[in-house]
Amino acid sequence: MAPSAEEILGQQGEAYRTAKSFNQWQPPVGNYISLLESVESRAWTKEGKEHAAVALEGKIVDGGGDETLEGREHSLGFFGVEGFGRLKDVVLALGEDPGDSALDAMSALKTKVGTPLQITIAPNPKGGRPFVNIVGEAPTVSD
Repeated sequence: MAPSAEEILGQQGEAYRTAKSFNQWQPPVGNYISLLESVESRAWTKEGKEHAAVALEGKIVDGGGDETLEGREHSLGFFGVEGFGRLKDVVLALGEDPGDSALDAMSALKTKVGTPLQITIAPNPKGGRPFVNIVGEAPTVSD
């Protein structure tokens, strides 16, 4: 007898736990501290043309006074060829050398995974999705 759909799904727990959600949630306009959680490359084909981008994901650790935001994951940026200038700005804001390619920039950012970042979510003047601005590393509090 063939396994049921529920049995098959039950065996795919690890794949489910490690799957990335692309829910597009962004925090409201404001200032936050977000932990840089991942730096990944993404590739796709559209209309027969190959594309690639660097994707940054974060988790809010200081919700700017709104505790309900803390622990929420969100995008810190998605940088394709049109966004390479912004990608360089992010690398420079974190005190790293952006190098000569997007791969160099991605390598530099990977060294910053786990770093708390100061971010500002700013309104989009065209009414679209708000902008995420990575200001720099968040200052550490020493005892």
